Amino acid sequence: MMIKQSLAVLVLYVAMLGAAAAGAGAAGGSVIGPAHMEGIRTTRDGRGLVLVFIGGRPYRATDPCSVRYSSTVCETEREVDVVVSGQRPPDSQAGVVCTTEEYSRTLTVPLHTPLRHRQLTGSATPEHGVFDGELLARPAWLPTGWRATGGSGAGAEGSWTQPGSRNTAAG
Repeated sequence: MMIKQSLAVLVLYVAMLGAAAAGAGAAGGSVIGPAHMEGIRTTRDGRGLVLVFIGGRPYRATDPCSVRYSSTVCETEREVDVVVSGQRPPDSQAGVVCTTEEYSRTLTVPLHTPLRHRQLTGSATPEHGVFDGELLARPAWLPTGWRATGGSGAGAEGSWTQPGSRNTAAG
């Protein structure tokens, strides 16, 4: 797992450097993709996908090393092709050197029809399959001031975890 994460960092770093060199002068900033897809699940209603991946830091217009991720989807009866790309801020400079921290990122991709039996292709190809989001447990009760937070991850068994909860009053 450590080798896999180190490789993901290297891939992200190379992608960021290549994108900075190739697209620094382009309108809209430079484009990079996610370094490693960690897990994919369907939304509870099946009409979307939740992608969890390793990528750049969350987007801020004033941070040239941040990344805003988006997706393009092409659906047919047999497959769903999802391509994830990241956009750096428009004012990113070619001379900026970004560090190689890994950030766990999520992106929800809407689908016209549920995934069901269709094959998932593109940059969002899952290593461990797609987890059925309808199977996620729903908290029946949370303490006052707490709220459920998002889910993440896929293990070698194709599992998915849903973090407990967070006290919104504490931050």
